[in-house]
This record gives sequence, structure tokens and C-alpha cells, in this order.
Amino acid sequence: MGHAAFAGLTTLSKNLHNFVGPLFIFALVIFITLFIRENLWKSYDAAWIGKAGGMLSGEHVPTGKFNAGEKVAFPGRWS
Repeated sequence: MGHAAFAGLTTLSKNLHNFVGPLFIFALVIFITLFIRENLWKSYDAAWIGKAGGMLSGEHVPTGKFNAGEKVAFPGRWS
């Protein structure tokens, strides 16, 4: 790839990023709104963490819709 093609690609990428970035923020707000209720901590989440999701005990640990590991990674958890 030559200098001219690289310059054109980087300019296109920058402009695309400027237009798509706000859409990402809007989608993130919708995502948090839709899934905040299922990501609240429940009493069985401590048991899930204690048994490492069943990997240490070999038994099925109840999780609800999202397990405790997914709840930790949920975007609303860090704001």
C-alpha cells in the first residue's frame, strides 16, 4: 500500500469514526437500560463466585439470565 492509499484510508477511517462514535454511545445507553434489571446482584451470585461457576465443584450453580462473571463486566457496573 502506497503513501497516497494509506493517507486516503486513514482519512476515511477518521471520518467514519467521527460519525459512528456517537451512535455507539447511544447504543450503549439503550443496552444498559434494557439489561440493568437482570444485572443486579442476587444472593446466588456469591455462591456462583465461591464455586467458580461450578468449575471447582462440578455441580450446576443457578445464575439467572446472567452469571456473576457477566454481571461484573456489565457496563453499568463501572459508572
